[in-house]
Amino acid sequence: MDAAVLSTRLERLEREIRLLRSHVRDAGIPAAPADRGLRSLKGIWRGVDLTLEEIRDAEVRVKDSSQ
Repeated sequence: MDAAVLSTRLERLEREIRLLRSHVRDAGIPAAPADRGLRSLKGIWRGVDLTLEEIRDAEVRVKDSSQ
């Protein structure tokens, strides 16, 4: 799965969490769990992004070493 697909999925999840948070707020229930969920998703995405960067760096190193 490439970065664009993951980014699209993350954006969709963030929209869904914001929608759920608004429903929770309208119901008068504290939204802290939804906020924690959104922060977790963003943390996961940062980890995926860093991993993709590490993979790209490794590919460059392999190409450089084979020349």
